[in-house]
Amino acid sequence: MDGPGVYAGAATDGGGHGGPDPSWPDGARLGSWFAICSPNVLPLVVVQASLDVGYAILFTSSLSFLGLGAQPPSPEWGAMMTDARRFLQDFWWYSTFPGLALALTVLGFNLLGDGLRDWLDPRLRGTVKVE
Repeated sequence: MDGPGVYAGAATDGGGHGGPDPSWPDGARLGSWFAICSPNVLPLVVVQASLDVGYAILFTSSLSFLGLGAQPPSPEWGAMMTDARRFLQDFWWYSTFPGLALALTVLGFNLLGDGLRDWLDPRLRGTVKVE
């Protein structure tokens, strides 16, 4: 997902909820612009940030799996899975549990971002039910 393009589209479109008017004069106050645009842009920023955290975790784990990450005394999930490859026939759990921890962490960040988007998005305000 292209972050700046999505943010610019949400800020200029306004989502049908009172977005900025292109006919505003150039001297319009910046504070009023943020007050109108932030409800439309903030949920997108939160989702993009949570996805980027998940991608960063995957990227660092893949680099350490290839041997390009942090060096051996520091624990990283990718390095743990690399070290466990030679024991895979007899001790399958050496590589399975770091892989599961990695997958659950990335899934958790993605679900957190999705939940925050549902909570913060002004277009979904009346549709999300919390029991």
